[in-house]
Amino acid sequence: MAEHVHKVHIDRKELKAPDPFFETAGKLRTAFAENRTTVIVSVAVLVMVLGGSLAANRYRTHSQEQAASSFFRAADAMRNNSFETAKAGFGDVAKNGPDPYSELAILYGADLAVREHRWDDAIELYKGFAGAAETDYLRQIGWKGHGYALEMAGDSATAAKSYHKAADIKGPYTEEALRGWLRTAKRVGDEKGAQEAASRLVKEFPNSEEAEALAERLASNE
Repeated sequence: MAEHVHKVHIDRKELKAPDPFFETAGKLRTAFAENRTTVIVSVAVLVMVLGGSLAANRYRTHSQEQAASSFFRAADAMRNNSFETAKAGFGDVAKNGPDPYSELAILYGADLAVREHRWDDAIELYKGFAGAAETDYLRQIGWKGHGYALEMAGDSATAAKSYHKAADIKGPYTEEALRGWLRTAKRVGDEKGAQEAASRLVKEFPNSEEAEALAERLASNE
């Protein structure tokens, strides 16, 4: 299999959000000293708001910890080739977990579908991931994966479009996306697309293995 699972490092120390209690309590003490009468009147309301804020913060932290635990268990299952367990775990986190774990679960679920040759599932998951990703790097991964899954499913024409999208995003997978675009465009007889992909490969990646041969071919077509 030419495609590899994308590994995304998660720092477990990042899972807990800072508790705002001490900062907020300090501000309340200062306000109380400066305007005792006004603060006494509103202190009950402030305590209620603060209590609600802390409860919400703890709930979010707990949810993230649960999602992280489920995500890591699914990732371990995938590494151990327990694909059914991994599929169920990623699916649950993708559906119920908070970001960023829900997004990562979709991506890992797509990669798992590729490993199992479940092309229709991979196509759907990569497309959803690419459409929702908030950074160019992740969008490029999504569209490149989408193109690959489509290509493996036999839809080279649509695959070429997804590879093209990935190639137009600045990121570490531009060269791979251009190669995919060139390959699928040639397969469906899209000479214009193939020539554009080849030209960009030569220009942007002159040290790649096929750059010299592509340059000669482009020169002979002029």
